[in-house]
Amino acid sequence: MNKTRVPVPIARLVCLAAAALALTGTVTRADLFVTSSGLSPQPFDAVPPATNWSVLSIAGGAGDITTSVRMDEEINTNTLVAAVTINGQMTSDGTIPPAQNATPRWNSAVAGHWLQTRTTGNKYQVLMATSRNASGLSLSGIIISYDWDQKNAIPVNESTGLEGQRVYYSLTGAAGSWIPIPEFSTFTVNSTATNLSVTLNLGTWNNGDPLYIIWVDDNGPGSTTNPQEGGYTIDNFAISLPGLPPTFSTPLVGATNAEYSVITLSGSSSGTPPITYQWSKDGTPIPGATSSSLTITNITSSGFAWSRPEDSGDYTVVATGSVAPPATSTAAHVVITADTNAPKLLWAVVDTNTVRVLLSEPVINPLDDYGNDNANLYWTVDEVGGGGQSPDLIALVGNELRLTFVSGLTIQADKSYIVTFGGVSPLTDRAQTPNNSVLPLEVPLYAHQQITVPMTQLWKYSDKDVAPPADWSTAGFDDSDTSFWKTGPGVLDAKRQATLPWCRAVPVNTLTNSVGTCLILSNDLATGATPTYYFRTHFNFIAAAPSNTALRLFSKFDDAAVVYLNGVEIDRVGVPVGTWAHNVFVGGLRSVGDGDAPDRSILLPGSALHIGDNVLAVELRQVNATSSDITMALEVTTATTTPPILPPRIQAGYDGSQVSIGWDPPGGKLVFGPTPTGPWTTNATPSNPTLVTPSEQKQFYFIAQ
Repeated sequence: MNKTRVPVPIARLVCLAAAALALTGTVTRADLFVTSSGLSPQPFDAVPPATNWSVLSIAGGAGDITTSVRMDEEINTNTLVAAVTINGQMTSDGTIPPAQNATPRWNSAVAGHWLQTRTTGNKYQVLMATSRNASGLSLSGIIISYDWDQKNAIPVNESTGLEGQRVYYSLTGAAGSWIPIPEFSTFTVNSTATNLSVTLNLGTWNNGDPLYIIWVDDNGPGSTTNPQEGGYTIDNFAISLPGLPPTFSTPLVGATNAEYSVITLSGSSSGTPPITYQWSKDGTPIPGATSSSLTITNITSSGFAWSRPEDSGDYTVVATGSVAPPATSTAAHVVITADTNAPKLLWAVVDTNTVRVLLSEPVINPLDDYGNDNANLYWTVDEVGGGGQSPDLIALVGNELRLTFVSGLTIQADKSYIVTFGGVSPLTDRAQTPNNSVLPLEVPLYAHQQITVPMTQLWKYSDKDVAPPADWSTAGFDDSDTSFWKTGPGVLDAKRQATLPWCRAVPVNTLTNSVGTCLILSNDLATGATPTYYFRTHFNFIAAAPSNTALRLFSKFDDAAVVYLNGVEIDRVGVPVGTWAHNVFVGGLRSVGDGDAPDRSILLPGSALHIGDNVLAVELRQVNATSSDITMALEVTTATTTPPILPPRIQAGYDGSQVSIGWDPPGGKLVFGPTPTGPWTTNATPSNPTLVTPSEQKQFYFIAQ
């Protein structure tokens, strides 16, 4: 907003600019914070709160103080002139020129919007500003400026030396601590509009400490006719910092990491911008390293995207600002320990006609030694105790080898398989001192897979915007409370759209499954968006030992999720590390679009699996209150390296006049009884099949392995 100003002299007012989060005594203030960029001009478009601009009226009468010397004595002897007592809330006045009042006021007229003093009915009035050093630096001086004006006709009737306002400052706000600012206190009866500015030498203004400025306006001998008491205004109050050289407030922090890691050093400095940076290693400048942070990769032009032992050393950064001198950081000592481990095969899993093999570390491309036509000959998928199959194609993607069988890969349900590399040359890693594997390399193949939790799985869920008990994700938790836990099949979804209900047929372009359950985007009271949704489902697992099992998760989470298996976190997608309250949005770590690819198709250890009943739980999160949809789509496949343990199949048929009961696989005990619940009789050594003579009495049979 542009405002026309006709400035004039300063009479009697005390302003205290304080940067204080807390004053001495019991007064707490929301201060005017002076950052490294200063305090921008305050336009006073609204009445300011007493927390940063406050007022005080001192009892007495006109003409009680007639000289500037007497005023300076008064300000430092009157115990009421202290930050803790200058705490009145400013009121407003809409007249121009300013009307008389016992305390300073804010002018609400459209052409006004300033702070004003024109005292009456007292000895003098005080206006105080409270600010705090939030620059991150200890400051020796600041520049204070504002627009000043005298709005009554001139000349004004003021005592000599008390024309306009007298201004003081204090770093403590204590009574008797006020120091005059002469540049803001020298006027004549004819002074008019002007911009005032002074460089205030504070000695030491520590970061976090307050600064108080007061403007004092005495009740002079002016009358209601010209010449009268002056009406003085303050506008566009600002604090700026003198040019400051760059400084580092905290030392650089070194690190000791293993080879293949990535170390980043941060060396941000404060000072008058612009600031440029130059990093050095062991005293030698690093070409191109001119940011405030340094990622230690390719320092010696190695071409690698990770840290290597040769990158070990002492790192420093020089900050050069617009004000001399430059600043040099402390040294960060960096140690990169050498990789001495040869590459290994961590796991292998069947993905249709491709076998994906994860390597323990980056390797030199295994195609280099053999060429594309021959490399595949040295990789085989071998049946344990049987023959092998060689891939037709091989590719290295990151740390993953992909072996493709164009004509198909034969996997028999009752066989176990291993992936073997028996090349002429070993696998060689990309360490600074390369390590070679000992051949042959072998790893069990997760060859047997079955969908354990389908996309259409039946889930217990809560979209009530209420936190469940702490053990909600565990197998033993009781989720039978239907007032909290609803039930519905996947995919679970909601989409804000023009008409109700907020449902859609298919949640995202990358999923073919239809929506099974429509969620609610707002809480039960419809007072806001729901930040967190909770899901639980049971599944049974008997296929193999958990140590021989991995979990493959195929999922679409919108916006973000944490996945638990029997109370143990197994996956985290887009949720920052840590525990988050149910009513907190987790922030924009990622943006999810309807056409984005699924979040996960990964292999996870099955160590948290239980033989028998298991609980899969999902904590689904929104990143912000304006998210337009919510999607929980999850499919879990168990993959085992050994043939799955299948329950025995029992069948019955006639064999002449008798009933033949047989089962597969052989072995086990034949258990029978007169009802489905027993009592049971066990034949520990039955023949298979067992012949039973029919009778009028019913019998129920099962096989116990």
